[in-house]
Amino acid sequence: MRILLVASLLLVALPTPCFAVDAEAERNAGIGADQDGKPEEAIAHFSRSIEIAPDNDEGYAWRGIEEIKLGRFDAAVEDYTKAIAINPKEAAYYKSRGLAYARQGDPDNALADNRKAIELASDDASAYVNRANVYVALKNFDAAIADCNTVIDLVQNKRNKDRNDAEDLAVAYANRGIAHSALGHHAEALADLTEAVKRRPDAASTYVNRANVYINLKRYDKAIADCDAAIALVDKHRNTDGNDQRDLALAYANRGIAYSGIGKTKQSKADFAKARSIAPSLPIELPATTPHKDAAP
Repeated sequence: MRILLVASLLLVALPTPCFAVDAEAERNAGIGADQDGKPEEAIAHFSRSIEIAPDNDEGYAWRGIEEIKLGRFDAAVEDYTKAIAINPKEAAYYKSRGLAYARQGDPDNALADNRKAIELASDDASAYVNRANVYVALKNFDAAIADCNTVIDLVQNKRNKDRNDAEDLAVAYANRGIAHSALGHHAEALADLTEAVKRRPDAASTYVNRANVYINLKRYDKAIADCDAAIALVDKHRNTDGNDQRDLALAYANRGIAYSGIGKTKQSKADFAKARSIAPSLPIELPATTPHKDAAP
């Protein structure tokens, strides 16, 4: 009887680790699909992982990553909210949910989540990068500069927890450059955006933003060259910032301003017409003599 009882207990206990292994296998398959650039397939694996182990936060977090990639920000927020409910001490979940909120156009929740992420992991540079992005969108440029300074300090002093130094640093210089430009600090903006271009030469938005600085400095030939570079990156499908249409429209608009600045009216009008055809909702308007304040980011 004792042997039968032990056997019975073993039969009852076996399914739990099998379920755990199955959930882990599905997560691993999802991670593989993610690395292969197959987000829909990855979501299917992560969803099966969640069905098997609904109390495991990693399944929700991984699925949230894919949903952000696909622009499904509501779904991403929902998944990260579930992950946080299970594991409220993981800074990365707040950081990622903050990114989803920002992409949704919800800066208040984005800021709250990034603050929480920084509270939990003050040495994670990407949380400051994400918060600086929100501050730039809110035109809180002094706060954006402060966060970018923190990123640069963390990376340069080898204290960055997220180990994504190159990307963090490139985006920090780019955002600090945008903020300096908006505040009229053109020399500082030019230095920062040139550093950003050097560190991330395949991001069209950085050239667009530097072109805007060159326009403010009336260095129109330089502005045209940067717009040409941005247009080429998009046309050749080598733009890595993931915002092709906006980058392209603003590149044509800024080039139109620069052409206007050197008296090439025909080219200027053609570029503005192109910009409006690409992004009709952007406030793009051909200036009579001076650059339009809304033509650059």
